[in-house]
Amino acid sequence: AAGLAEDGLAEILWGVDPIPYCDNAAVVWMLSTDRLYDYPVEFVVRTKEGFEQLHQRFELLTNFIDARNERHIKWLKWLGFKFLRRIERFGAQSLPFYEFASYRPKCV
Repeated sequence: AAGLAEDGLAEILWGVDPIPYCDNAAVVWMLSTDRLYDYPVEFVVRTKEGFEQLHQRFELLTNFIDARNERHIKWLKWLGFKFLRRIERFGAQSLPFYEFASYRPKCV
């Protein structure tokens, strides 16, 4: 999905990559520009709706986030994601990251 400003420039791109060995699981991802912060209410409302739609297709949404990214960690918590573990040395630069996930089983 993409979010466009009034001038037609992309502010946010997000989506999922299904996990091949898990039928109902996907890695969720997002890229954005700083212009995203010009529309904070629209951002949280639209992303909440978007993640609700993703959960209709996938029971599990997961990924990793840089532990220094406090603003987006707060947003992910607001969306209902849980933080599973902190990894002190992750990725090419060996930085601290959190693994996060949201699980909503279809059959309860």
